[in-house]
Amino acid sequence: MSKTPQPSINLKLSEELKQKINIKANFKNQTISKYLRELLTTYFDGTLCVGEIEKNEKKEFINSTEFLQLIVWMYSKREIKEFRESDKDLDGYVNTLKRISIYFSNALVLEFDKVLMDILRVKNEESKYSKDYRFVTGYLSSPKFNFQLFEEFIFRYEKPVDIEAIKEYMRSGKK
Repeated sequence: MSKTPQPSINLKLSEELKQKINIKANFKNQTISKYLRELLTTYFDGTLCVGEIEKNEKKEFINSTEFLQLIVWMYSKREIKEFRESDKDLDGYVNTLKRISIYFSNALVLEFDKVLMDILRVKNEESKYSKDYRFVTGYLSSPKFNFQLFEEFIFRYEKPVDIEAIKEYMRSGKK
């Protein structure tokens, strides 16, 4: 049983473009043909930019005013743990916290869930004397938020890739 040959396309490319394609293909440990086939397939099936879209959405969330306000509020609670917020403010923090699971790792989601649960506890607390936030220090059934884990994430977030190191690796012929 013989296979029907697949159609092929011949292209003329500038040397510069061919080098760029070759670098990308080598980086993915693929032949140029396979790399270009996958690239064209993802272009036509609409999945080419899915990763970039998700990355941009995450970046927009992390840089949003609502997220920044939540983080500033959380850090301010390290100094003043007492309840002073309006229901509107707390509702805003709750809405922001509910969106975190889309953009963060499970470890960070679990940390932010501590804050969410503590806000809900404070909102529903009947006594005004026990309306203090416990996610900062931890207390019995209210575990402490791991600020260090969040800080490590922020310090590592979006570190630029060393393009020159990749180019040097490709020039050296190592694969």
